[in-house]
Amino acid sequence: MAIGWGIVGLGGWADRYSTPAVRQAKDTKLVGVVSRDKAKAQQFANYHGAQHAYDKLDDLLNNKEVDVVYVLTPNNLHAETAIPAMAKGKHVLVGSAMAVTEEDCIAMVEAGKKHNVRLGTDFQTRFAPAFRALREVMHNGTIGDIVSLRCQTSTPWEGASGGTRQAWTVPAKGVLGATEHAWKEVLSMRGSGVMSGTAMFGTDMMRFLMGREVEEVYAYSDVVTAERNQENIVEATLIFQGGVPASYATCNHTPFADNVVTVYGTKGRASASPLNPTVTSDGVLRVRTAQGETVKEFHGTNMFVDEIEAFNQAIQTGKEANPSGVDGWRERQIVLAVRDSGMKKSVIKLRV
Repeated sequence: MAIGWGIVGLGGWADRYSTPAVRQAKDTKLVGVVSRDKAKAQQFANYHGAQHAYDKLDDLLNNKEVDVVYVLTPNNLHAETAIPAMAKGKHVLVGSAMAVTEEDCIAMVEAGKKHNVRLGTDFQTRFAPAFRALREVMHNGTIGDIVSLRCQTSTPWEGASGGTRQAWTVPAKGVLGATEHAWKEVLSMRGSGVMSGTAMFGTDMMRFLMGREVEEVYAYSDVVTAERNQENIVEATLIFQGGVPASYATCNHTPFADNVVTVYGTKGRASASPLNPTVTSDGVLRVRTAQGETVKEFHGTNMFVDEIEAFNQAIQTGKEANPSGVDGWRERQIVLAVRDSGMKKSVIKLRV
């Protein structure tokens, strides 16, 4: 039986990536979409094949065919959509970043527990096969005990064809000509600058790879002097449980950025690239040990489709979503600590 999905927030990202993935995922149907503009909702529904177009959230939540609400509104509005949806018994997948404040993240996590529904965060890069292979190499002993990590996530990144691609935070017209990105210029709506862009996928990826929490953060950023108080440059050291350090660098507008995660172990090193939050998850895994170097290429999967099908499976099995609401909360916790450290120029300890 197909699981019914409803989408709230019909911007360019929903238009180009998320909604087509819902349509492509197995055993999934697009029941309804919501926009404050009814005409826009109807146009979107007509183009993408949704059964219903609404201009009120309650109308979507009252539709019994909707099992999942996919929240793709601006970051500061996620909680006010997700929490009522979960109270109605709907499972929720929240777009990344999860929220602007840690308090909103925690409130969403608690609502999921209270109403016994699945809550996930939209970190589709966890489904990139090169990075899943890197995680396996880290945990199967190939490179020994993990000594340190290095992550670079900058924009624009280098595409699979060898050219540069504009940052996903810079709007390119979708099939509906969607250009609703002005909210990203407002700190209170976005929560941070580059750390709420490509960089958040790197923050989440390091947690995913390590399977541990970050305990301390020390960061340099231009947050104090940056226009609109949104950081454009961040260099940070994250200390994971067990004392493993991760060196983290992110910057807007970096030509030919390689967007790579490299892991160093006692027996070798391994890296995966590019960390690219778009549909096609082409990538390369490189592993270097005393026996030499191996290189493996991955092609052709759709991370969004894989993520939606995994979320459906979590609903069917009753297991925790991966990535979960807790994953979204922990990623924001790190980002807020990075901003705090950049302003205070001091070590910030996280509550784990």
